[in-house]
Amino acid sequence: ELASPVAAVATVLLFLKGQKVLRGNEGMSFLVNMLYEITIDMRAFLLIQFGAVVSNAFAYRLLRGDTDAYGTSGASLFSSYALLMHADGVGEHDVYMDGMLSAL
Repeated sequence: ELASPVAAVATVLLFLKGQKVLRGNEGMSFLVNMLYEITIDMRAFLLIQFGAVVSNAFAYRLLRGDTDAYGTSGASLFSSYALLMHADGVGEHDVYMDGMLSAL
């Protein structure tokens, strides 16, 4: 049971180590540096996105805490993330529409 999580973490670490190795190649160096700069520049966007997900999760949990999609904090965060990122939520359109209408 422990092998899968350890393998997942090792895969990510191996990818990061591979990027350091590719930095030594003259043809790949600028691409690795570009990916690094893009990741650094995404911080502000990710902070705004995180705030939007958390605030929507909190608001929907207050409005629709009786449903499965927003019954717990984890489910509320997941449902809000799915709603914001995929514009579909978890496929329960009536939950979102009822929540929005009851807020009005």
